[in-house]
Amino acid sequence: MEITNKKIALFIDFDNFNNKDYFKILIEELEQMGTILYKGAFYTNTQDSSIKEKALEYGITDFIIEPSYSSGKNAVDIRIALDVSEMMYYKDYIDCFCLATNDLDFAPILKKIKIK
Repeated sequence: MEITNKKIALFIDFDNFNNKDYFKILIEELEQMGTILYKGAFYTNTQDSSIKEKALEYGITDFIIEPSYSSGKNAVDIRIALDVSEMMYYKDYIDCFCLATNDLDFAPILKKIKIK
């Protein structure tokens, strides 16, 4: 089954998925599936000055800096899960979610998306 004509929301866990070489592949694959209506990059690493530079080339313009409130905890994961949950209520506008990460902490939100 080919997936086409989707309205896609892309959430990038920039703390875990920020290799510029993969953005081209990711964006091209998603554009074959439909239209990317939202592209958000979530991160805590404010020391990396190249973050916006890496992302702007691929039209990623929503940059969410989530401060880490305690060491060893990833506030970005929680923020992405919250934003995805909120965006699920806009099913008339978004019908496909892409979470670009290498983090298994997103399994619960993926199950919730799958049910909707």
